[in-house]
Amino acid sequence: MNRTVVHRLILALALPALAVGNQGCTESVAVPAEPLLVRAEPDRLWQLCQRELKQRGFTLDRVDRRSGMIETDPLTSKQWFEFWRRDVVTDRDVAESSLHTVRRKVYLAVSAAPDNQHRLQCRVAVERLSAPPELISGQVRVRDIFGQAAGRIPTPAVSEKRKKQAPQWVPIAQDHALETEILQALRQTLQREPQGE
Repeated sequence: MNRTVVHRLILALALPALAVGNQGCTESVAVPAEPLLVRAEPDRLWQLCQRELKQRGFTLDRVDRRSGMIETDPLTSKQWFEFWRRDVVTDRDVAESSLHTVRRKVYLAVSAAPDNQHRLQCRVAVERLSAPPELISGQVRVRDIFGQAAGRIPTPAVSEKRKKQAPQWVPIAQDHALETEILQALRQTLQREPQGE
């Protein structure tokens, strides 16, 4: 191969990686979402909250009006080519969920506030899949593969402890940008739709 072709190939592969890596440097760090105070009829508010989460692709796990809590099932986060999904907000988070297996779970709390208002608080927990590496505790020699045992694949021993380790979901952060966007979307919906639904 020609040197210029190799250099162009390396450049073509490196530029997208640099562009994705640079996203974290240009974005501002999201701050926790402030609770949202709204004035709405309770039944309507609960319906709008559930509808907003469903429109973002989340499946509702628990809707408990007595405790004032809506929880979703964990949802594996969107990747860069899933442009239609609305469960990840920032470019940095899209890059992260494209490189790792990440999921999000939404907790939406609805409580009474003074002056016939309701307080909405949103928390989005982010978890990453942590799978143990596949370690092989044996040696395989070329002559074992192509020698006398031709046609039989050698199976190196894997420790029993490694076999029993299952992948785990590890909490890594809260998605403050998604929290803020969910609350702002609810505010806009409440302002846009008439009260007498």
